[in-house]
Amino acid sequence: MAQRSKFGRKVAILVASTAILASPMATIAVAAENAKTADQSQAQPAQSQSAKPDADYATQDEFLKVSDEGLSVLSKVHQARAELYDGQTDAAAKLLDDAGTALDSAKGDLHQMLVADTSSGSDEPVLLPVDVQIGYGETFVPDEASNKAISEAGAQMQANEPDKALETLRMAELDMRVIAAMMPLDATAAHISDAQKAIGTGDTASAETSLAALEDGVVVQGWTIDAIPRQGDGSVQQSSAAGTVGGMQEALPGQPAQPATAVN
Repeated sequence: MAQRSKFGRKVAILVASTAILASPMATIAVAAENAKTADQSQAQPAQSQSAKPDADYATQDEFLKVSDEGLSVLSKVHQARAELYDGQTDAAAKLLDDAGTALDSAKGDLHQMLVADTSSGSDEPVLLPVDVQIGYGETFVPDEASNKAISEAGAQMQANEPDKALETLRMAELDMRVIAAMMPLDATAAHISDAQKAIGTGDTASAETSLAALEDGVVVQGWTIDAIPRQGDGSVQQSSAAGTVGGMQEALPGQPAQPATAVN
Protein backbone atom coordinates (compact mmCIF):
# COMPACT_ATOMS: atom_id res chain seq x y z
CA MET A 1 0.00 0.00 0.00
CA ALA A 2 1.12 3.56 -0.68
CA GLN A 3 1.91 5.78 2.24
CA ARG A 4 -0.81 8.07 3.59
CA SER A 5 -0.60 11.47 1.90
CA LYS A 6 -1.12 14.94 3.31
CA PHE A 7 -4.35 15.04 1.31
CA GLY A 8 -5.77 12.16 3.33
CA ARG A 9 -5.21 14.11 6.56
CA LYS A 10 -6.77 17.26 5.14
CA VAL A 11 -9.98 15.49 4.21
CA ALA A 12 -9.94 13.53 7.48
CA ILE A 13 -10.18 16.85 9.36
CA LEU A 14 -13.36 17.67 7.48
CA VAL A 15 -14.81 14.22 7.96
CA ALA A 16 -14.28 14.55 11.71
CA SER A 17 -16.03 17.90 11.72
CA THR A 18 -19.29 16.31 10.55
CA ALA A 19 -19.93 15.61 14.24
CA ILE A 20 -20.08 19.29 15.18
CA LEU A 21 -23.78 19.79 14.53
CA ALA A 22 -24.53 16.25 15.65
CA SER A 23 -23.23 16.76 19.18
CA PRO A 24 -22.46 20.40 20.03
CA MET A 25 -20.83 19.70 23.40
CA ALA A 26 -18.67 16.73 22.40
CA THR A 27 -16.51 18.16 19.64
CA ILE A 28 -14.31 20.82 21.23
CA ALA A 29 -11.14 19.01 20.13
CA VAL A 30 -12.36 18.78 16.55
CA ALA A 31 -13.39 22.44 16.62
CA ALA A 32 -9.96 23.41 17.86
CA GLU A 33 -8.34 21.53 14.97
CA ASN A 34 -10.74 23.21 12.55
CA ALA A 35 -9.87 26.65 13.89
CA LYS A 36 -6.16 25.84 13.82
CA THR A 37 -6.36 24.68 10.22
CA ALA A 38 -8.35 27.75 9.17
CA ASP A 39 -5.92 30.08 10.93
CA GLN A 40 -2.97 28.46 9.19
CA SER A 41 -4.54 28.96 5.78
CA GLN A 42 -6.09 32.38 6.29
CA ALA A 43 -5.64 34.60 9.33
CA GLN A 44 -8.76 36.55 10.27
CA PRO A 45 -9.41 38.48 13.49
CA ALA A 46 -11.87 36.91 15.90
CA GLN A 47 -15.08 38.88 16.16
CA SER A 48 -18.76 38.66 16.92
CA GLN A 49 -21.01 37.58 14.08
CA SER A 50 -23.21 40.60 14.83
CA ALA A 51 -20.85 42.74 12.75
CA LYS A 52 -20.46 41.47 9.19
CA PRO A 53 -16.76 41.53 8.26
CA ASP A 54 -15.51 43.58 5.31
CA ALA A 55 -14.00 40.88 3.10
CA ASP A 56 -11.52 41.95 0.45
CA TYR A 57 -13.02 39.45 -2.00
CA ALA A 58 -16.45 38.79 -3.52
CA THR A 59 -18.73 36.90 -1.12
CA GLN A 60 -22.03 35.06 -1.16
CA ASP A 61 -24.66 34.34 1.47
CA GLU A 62 -25.21 30.76 0.28
CA PHE A 63 -23.38 27.70 1.52
CA LEU A 64 -20.58 26.53 -0.76
CA LYS A 65 -21.52 23.85 -3.23
CA VAL A 66 -19.15 20.91 -3.51
CA SER A 67 -18.11 18.95 -6.57
CA ASP A 68 -18.81 15.24 -6.43
CA GLU A 69 -16.74 14.88 -9.60
CA GLY A 70 -13.81 16.63 -7.95
CA LEU A 71 -13.81 14.36 -4.93
CA SER A 72 -14.15 11.32 -7.18
CA VAL A 73 -11.15 12.48 -9.21
CA LEU A 74 -9.04 12.84 -6.07
CA SER A 75 -10.09 9.38 -4.97
CA LYS A 76 -9.04 7.91 -8.33
CA VAL A 77 -5.72 9.74 -8.19
CA HIS A 78 -5.05 8.40 -4.71
CA GLN A 79 -5.89 4.88 -5.87
CA ALA A 80 -3.63 5.35 -8.90
CA ARG A 81 -0.72 6.22 -6.61
CA ALA A 82 -1.32 3.03 -4.67
CA GLU A 83 -1.38 1.01 -7.91
CA LEU A 84 1.89 2.59 -9.04
CA TYR A 85 3.44 1.78 -5.68
CA ASP A 86 2.43 -1.86 -6.19
CA GLY A 87 3.74 -1.88 -9.77
CA GLN A 88 0.28 -2.07 -11.36
CA THR A 89 0.84 0.50 -14.10
CA ASP A 90 -2.09 -0.61 -16.27
CA ALA A 91 -4.53 -0.20 -13.39
CA ALA A 92 -3.04 3.19 -12.53
CA ALA A 93 -3.34 4.32 -16.16
CA LYS A 94 -7.01 3.27 -16.28
CA LEU A 95 -7.79 5.21 -13.11
CA LEU A 96 -6.08 8.31 -14.47
CA ASP A 97 -7.90 7.99 -17.79
CA ASP A 98 -11.20 7.90 -15.89
CA ALA A 99 -10.18 10.88 -13.76
CA GLY A 100 -9.11 12.94 -16.77
CA THR A 101 -12.29 12.12 -18.67
CA ALA A 102 -14.44 13.12 -15.69
CA LEU A 103 -12.71 16.49 -15.45
CA ASP A 104 -12.99 17.17 -19.18
CA SER A 105 -16.67 16.23 -19.28
CA ALA A 106 -17.65 18.49 -16.40
CA LYS A 107 -15.13 21.32 -16.88
CA GLY A 108 -17.73 23.90 -17.98
CA ASP A 109 -19.89 23.32 -14.92
CA LEU A 110 -16.90 23.00 -12.60
CA HIS A 111 -15.62 26.45 -13.54
CA GLN A 112 -18.88 27.87 -12.18
CA MET A 113 -18.04 26.31 -8.82
CA LEU A 114 -14.55 27.75 -8.43
CA VAL A 115 -13.62 30.20 -5.70
CA ALA A 116 -10.64 32.51 -5.36
CA ASP A 117 -7.67 31.63 -3.20
CA THR A 118 -8.57 34.19 -0.55
CA SER A 119 -5.31 33.63 1.30
CA SER A 120 -3.35 34.94 -1.69
CA GLY A 121 -5.28 38.16 -2.26
CA SER A 122 -6.12 37.17 -5.84
CA ASP A 123 -9.67 37.49 -7.19
CA GLU A 124 -9.16 34.79 -9.81
CA PRO A 125 -11.39 31.75 -9.13
CA VAL A 126 -9.07 28.74 -9.23
CA LEU A 127 -10.06 26.41 -6.36
CA LEU A 128 -12.76 23.74 -6.57
CA PRO A 129 -14.47 22.80 -3.28
CA VAL A 130 -14.61 19.02 -2.83
CA ASP A 131 -15.76 18.91 0.80
CA VAL A 132 -17.27 21.64 2.97
CA GLN A 133 -18.13 21.61 6.66
CA ILE A 134 -19.05 23.95 9.50
CA GLY A 135 -16.76 24.38 12.50
CA TYR A 136 -16.50 26.49 15.64
CA GLY A 137 -14.67 29.81 15.59
CA GLU A 138 -12.17 30.80 18.25
CA THR A 139 -14.65 32.87 20.25
CA PHE A 140 -17.48 30.31 20.24
CA VAL A 141 -18.92 29.78 23.72
CA PRO A 142 -21.29 26.81 24.24
CA ASP A 143 -24.40 27.68 26.21
CA GLU A 144 -28.11 26.93 26.14
CA ALA A 145 -28.85 29.48 23.42
CA SER A 146 -26.01 28.36 21.15
CA ASN A 147 -26.92 24.70 21.63
CA LYS A 148 -30.49 25.45 20.59
CA ALA A 149 -29.35 27.30 17.46
CA ILE A 150 -26.91 24.56 16.52
CA SER A 151 -29.55 21.88 16.99
CA GLU A 152 -31.93 23.82 14.73
CA ALA A 153 -29.19 24.28 12.15
CA GLY A 154 -28.40 20.56 12.36
CA ALA A 155 -32.00 19.71 11.56
CA GLN A 156 -31.90 22.06 8.59
CA MET A 157 -28.72 20.40 7.36
CA GLN A 158 -30.45 17.03 7.68
CA ALA A 159 -33.28 18.42 5.55
CA ASN A 160 -30.69 19.46 2.95
CA GLU A 161 -31.30 23.14 3.64
CA PRO A 162 -27.77 24.45 4.25
CA ASP A 163 -28.63 28.06 3.41
CA LYS A 164 -31.32 28.09 6.11
CA ALA A 165 -28.84 26.53 8.54
CA LEU A 166 -26.37 29.33 7.85
CA GLU A 167 -29.06 31.94 8.43
CA THR A 168 -30.00 30.28 11.73
CA LEU A 169 -26.38 30.48 12.89
CA ARG A 170 -26.09 34.09 11.71
CA MET A 171 -29.26 35.15 13.49
CA ALA A 172 -27.91 33.58 16.69
CA GLU A 173 -24.69 35.60 16.19
CA LEU A 174 -22.54 32.52 16.71
CA ASP A 175 -18.85 32.50 15.86
CA MET A 176 -18.89 29.67 13.33
CA ARG A 177 -16.72 28.99 10.29
CA VAL A 178 -17.21 27.37 6.93
CA ILE A 179 -14.21 25.14 6.21
CA ALA A 180 -13.48 23.70 2.79
CA ALA A 181 -11.05 21.27 1.20
CA MET A 182 -10.36 22.49 -2.34
CA MET A 183 -8.25 21.51 -5.30
CA PRO A 184 -6.81 23.86 -7.95
CA LEU A 185 -8.78 22.74 -11.00
CA ASP A 186 -6.40 23.60 -13.84
CA ALA A 187 -3.32 22.44 -11.95
CA THR A 188 -5.06 19.16 -11.13
CA ALA A 189 -5.85 18.52 -14.80
CA ALA A 190 -2.26 19.35 -15.74
CA HIS A 191 -0.81 16.97 -13.16
CA ILE A 192 -3.07 14.16 -14.36
CA SER A 193 -2.02 14.79 -17.97
CA ASP A 194 1.66 14.79 -16.98
CA ALA A 195 1.25 11.54 -15.08
CA GLN A 196 -0.52 9.91 -18.02
CA LYS A 197 2.29 10.91 -20.39
CA ALA A 198 4.91 9.63 -17.94
CA ILE A 199 3.20 6.27 -17.59
CA GLY A 200 2.96 6.04 -21.37
CA THR A 201 6.73 6.31 -21.63
CA GLY A 202 7.36 3.93 -18.74
CA ASP A 203 8.56 6.69 -16.41
CA THR A 204 6.57 5.70 -13.34
CA ALA A 205 8.78 7.76 -11.03
CA SER A 206 7.80 10.97 -12.83
CA ALA A 207 4.16 9.88 -12.79
CA GLU A 208 4.32 9.41 -9.01
CA THR A 209 5.94 12.83 -8.65
CA SER A 210 3.11 14.47 -10.64
CA LEU A 211 0.41 12.74 -8.61
CA ALA A 212 2.12 13.60 -5.33
CA ALA A 213 2.22 17.25 -6.40
CA LEU A 214 -1.48 17.04 -7.26
CA GLU A 215 -2.44 15.77 -3.81
CA ASP A 216 -0.14 18.25 -2.09
CA GLY A 217 -1.98 20.99 -3.99
CA VAL A 218 -5.21 20.32 -2.10
CA VAL A 219 -5.76 23.16 0.38
CA VAL A 220 -7.99 23.66 3.40
CA GLN A 221 -9.26 27.17 4.03
CA GLY A 222 -11.84 28.59 6.40
CA TRP A 223 -13.96 31.72 6.60
CA THR A 224 -16.52 33.19 8.96
CA ILE A 225 -20.08 32.40 7.97
CA ASP A 226 -20.50 36.02 6.86
CA ALA A 227 -17.48 35.97 4.55
CA ILE A 228 -18.02 32.92 2.32
CA PRO A 229 -16.24 33.45 -1.02
CA ARG A 230 -18.39 33.65 -4.12
CA GLN A 231 -18.42 30.70 -6.49
CA GLY A 232 -17.98 31.42 -10.20
CA ASP A 233 -20.10 34.32 -11.36
CA GLY A 234 -22.85 33.61 -8.83
CA SER A 235 -24.84 31.22 -11.06
CA VAL A 236 -23.56 28.08 -9.33
CA GLN A 237 -27.06 27.13 -8.20
CA GLN A 238 -27.82 26.18 -11.82
CA SER A 239 -24.72 24.04 -12.22
CA SER A 240 -25.41 20.36 -12.84
CA ALA A 241 -22.02 19.56 -11.30
CA ALA A 242 -22.88 21.12 -7.96
CA GLY A 243 -23.43 18.70 -5.12
CA THR A 244 -24.89 19.16 -1.67
CA VAL A 245 -22.89 19.92 1.42
CA GLY A 246 -20.11 17.46 2.10
CA GLY A 247 -21.65 15.06 4.55
CA MET A 248 -23.27 17.67 6.81
CA GLN A 249 -26.79 16.92 5.57
CA GLU A 250 -26.49 13.63 7.45
CA ALA A 251 -25.59 15.22 10.80
CA LEU A 252 -28.47 15.18 13.27
CA PRO A 253 -28.29 16.80 16.72
CA GLY A 254 -27.52 14.16 19.31
CA GLN A 255 -27.09 11.36 16.76
CA PRO A 256 -23.97 9.96 15.05
CA ALA A 257 -23.04 11.74 11.85
CA GLN A 258 -22.60 9.93 8.57
CA PRO A 259 -19.08 10.79 7.41
CA ALA A 260 -18.38 12.34 4.05
CA THR A 261 -16.52 10.31 1.50
CA ALA A 262 -12.81 10.44 2.29
CA VAL A 263 -9.57 9.21 0.86
CA ASN A 264 -7.19 7.47 3.27
